[in-house]
Amino acid sequence: MSTTAFERLDLIKNAIARRDSLIHLNGSLGLTKTKTNFSDGTFLRDLDLERDVDAWLTQRKLEFSDVLMRYQAYDPSLQSFDRPQHFPVRLLKGLGSIASGKNIFLFFPNCLGVPARDESDVIGFEFVDVWHNLFLKSVLPCWSLVGDEESLFPVATELCARLEKTISLASLFHEVGHRVGPYRVSPAADPRLKLSTMNVDILGELATDTLLLLNLPEFPEIEQFVVLQRLFWFSRRGFLDNPRSAIINEDNDAWIGAFLFNRYLSSGAITETNGRLRFDWSRFRGVFEAVLRDIDQLGSELVTLPPAAQNAHANAWRAREVEQDPETGQFELPEGMIRVFSRCVSIPEIPHFQPVLSLGV
Repeated sequence: MSTTAFERLDLIKNAIARRDSLIHLNGSLGLTKTKTNFSDGTFLRDLDLERDVDAWLTQRKLEFSDVLMRYQAYDPSLQSFDRPQHFPVRLLKGLGSIASGKNIFLFFPNCLGVPARDESDVIGFEFVDVWHNLFLKSVLPCWSLVGDEESLFPVATELCARLEKTISLASLFHEVGHRVGPYRVSPAADPRLKLSTMNVDILGELATDTLLLLNLPEFPEIEQFVVLQRLFWFSRRGFLDNPRSAIINEDNDAWIGAFLFNRYLSSGAITETNGRLRFDWSRFRGVFEAVLRDIDQLGSELVTLPPAAQNAHANAWRAREVEQDPETGQFELPEGMIRVFSRCVSIPEIPHFQPVLSLGV
């Protein structure tokens, strides 16, 4: 099985090296939000979008290396200055989890169930069309329903006008964020950290999104993208089935959304009144600066503890940040978040996604 998986991986790597526009993938795939099962699809690697993102950096008077230097200033131990092998793709036709609309990226070689032989095996496909679909059919309709007009204006004129470039740029530096800090995973995790998968995923994703937002201040679109998708995409999934907790006890991204909602409220970045939201966009950077300080401090504490004590310490931190049911110990959505989501029940949590072409017989 491993040989077959590596053969499939090498086919993908060769297609990328040739800069092929069309990439076919067939077989058993494990994605982050669905179980491992059969998928069959044809992707379009969006080479034009890759060029547009580079031009966008230049337009804002930046080069890729300039942003990398900011990551190095945060963590001088940054080992790789190479551009991540992370590419914007569109699903032209497909069946299975890759076409379900539930997953927004594909990460090799993990999705094939094999370890990386070296860094050249680490490849990501960002599903730009799935992201676009969920923003147009779920995130933005929720936002327009509960947000005030003044808060909506910058989103309409900045993020919405450049949504796909924002998705691609954010995904690229999201991967860079996984190379730095106490919760890095590339090229390897800090061997001193012995946390559960849930805690590693919460702290790692929170760290890389925070660094993304802080290291690209020239792009307000990035800030808007992170804030809105964390609130109206990841956190809202499962609300119809469980309006007290949704899936924040099972899904790291969902828990992060509840955590950030509490931070936004306490800082005044958002004001919630009867399920309606007012955003003060000038306050969000301060929120994420405080988040980074707090999780870095937590990381410095964790590595001093014996492995058996680390999860208890991380869990205690989480319990201070998001309320738990005193009887069950289960995390619960903030009350204001429940009121907001209750206004959005007519909007699909996971909108239907339709590839451009059907998979013919």
